[in-house]
Amino acid sequence: MTPLGRRVLLLCLLAGSALRVLLVSVNPPTNAFDDHFRPITLLLETGRLPAASDCWECYHPPVFYVVSAGIARLASFAGVAAVGVQKIVHFMPCLYGILTLVLLASILRRLRLPTLPTCVAFATACFLPRHVYMSAMHSNDTIAYLGVTLCVALNLAAFDDGLRPRRLVLLALALAATVLTKYTSLVALPMVLAPFAAAWAWRLAPGRRRIAIAGVGVALPALVALLLFTLPNVREYGRPFPSNLELFHDEWLASGRAARDIDWWGFHPLQAIGTPILAPGQRDSLWTVLWASSFFDTEPRFLRFTDPADPAWWEAYDRYLGGADDAAWPGVEALSRATRLTGSLLLTLGLLPLLLLLLGALDAVLGRWRMLFPVDRPAAVRMVMLPLLALGIAAGIVLTTWKFPYTFSMKSTYVLNALPACVVFVALGAERIASRAWGRQLLLLGTTLLGITCTWHVLTLFAALLAT
Repeated sequence: MTPLGRRVLLLCLLAGSALRVLLVSVNPPTNAFDDHFRPITLLLETGRLPAASDCWECYHPPVFYVVSAGIARLASFAGVAAVGVQKIVHFMPCLYGILTLVLLASILRRLRLPTLPTCVAFATACFLPRHVYMSAMHSNDTIAYLGVTLCVALNLAAFDDGLRPRRLVLLALALAATVLTKYTSLVALPMVLAPFAAAWAWRLAPGRRRIAIAGVGVALPALVALLLFTLPNVREYGRPFPSNLELFHDEWLASGRAARDIDWWGFHPLQAIGTPILAPGQRDSLWTVLWASSFFDTEPRFLRFTDPADPAWWEAYDRYLGGADDAAWPGVEALSRATRLTGSLLLTLGLLPLLLLLLGALDAVLGRWRMLFPVDRPAAVRMVMLPLLALGIAAGIVLTTWKFPYTFSMKSTYVLNALPACVVFVALGAERIASRAWGRQLLLLGTTLLGITCTWHVLTLFAALLAT
């Protein structure tokens, strides 16, 4: 990494952090996909963890709510008013998002990729609209992203340092906490163990016996934590990981939700660019929804503040999203031309990271990344984690959507659990084309425009929210 590259990483980190702080500072605490304050309130009122059936979000693992309740109690003891306590708790996901960016930079630097691909990949993460949105909303998503990214960073450090006990203890504690943040973060367990299995199979130093002991020691606290979490659920609900759609399915259907006929194979980027919210023809396309919602507020939570002129249109749009009839589509005319243009531009620019990610993922799966930078077999062990992380998250999204075929099951928020893998894949893909002059120009232009457009978009949201 050159001095210029380090300065670019720092600039991207500062700019990305500032965007997240600005948006969370004006976003109402209740502007989120779900009410994650309710489990915290129940925990503070009763002094115990709520049961999975006590509220819509109470089925989640407890780490996010325990940490938030502890911070709320400390703030209350310090004399902070109730509104201030709520805002402090609301700010925590933003902090988790910023810390995730710091760890992503550490991971990229540890892999010693060339400067330009590293900067492109990190800038993509810093200016990824969905991660900015989630850092401004109160939910347990960003702490899950942080946990998975921390596990990747600590695993890399542990193998670089020869599996020293101190590193392994930190990794074991991080893994135990991560698997209790959100169901999607359960993928961290096989992801962390994969390098140990590969090192054991390849008979690498420091020897099979020590590798096996280290792997078991890292996994044991997480397995114990999962056992303590799942046993009450099995006794009460007959399953280790109950979900709100299972526990409250009748209420969900009564609210007007209807199952959809999911398009498992189609991808319609041009249609999404032309209409940058969930319109008929694209809202059932799994891969279109996941990609488009990564780069714009296609399932609007913030556009309601930039384009609030017609409340009846928003009510009609909400009914359309939850229903089965595409004839209920209210059209896109209520959105301003500036909003539609910004969305179309962000989605257009989002095609480049998608292309780089696919190129890098292919290189990672086929092992071609060995030709991109010098690496020996011990270092290759570390790369086993990343394809497994990406495949695990993708499989989880597919299975969830297959079990619950609703528009709201297809969320790019789940994709961001694989952010460490995605960032490294983007870097590998960028290195593929950075050897050519046109490739370097494309990378610089596309990434710069993404940063500028995302910044403009977030500042527009900030101004609209501040005005309310």
